[in-house]
Amino acid sequence: MSNFLEIVYIQAVSQLSNEKLYNLIKAFKKRTGYGVLCNTSLNFNGRGLINKLDDLSLYTIQHKLDGFIVNGKVYLLKSSQHYQDYLKK
Repeated sequence: MSNFLEIVYIQAVSQLSNEKLYNLIKAFKKRTGYGVLCNTSLNFNGRGLINKLDDLSLYTIQHKLDGFIVNGKVYLLKSSQHYQDYLKK
């Protein structure tokens, strides 16, 4: 797989270098048969990569997403049906 410039960026991960990511990829492979994570470099068109929580929040609202996860913490929009269902529990 490559981007529009025909450039491929490969990053390997080991249990020693990043145990959480390694275990996630290993579990994904067990379930799907594919031990690969594809980073699509989430970005705003014309604004560059998203690297601040505020930008990610704005992106989530503008694209009508339910929420996102950062460092293991789940952020859901209050208007999200998933969030509303969570409140009912």
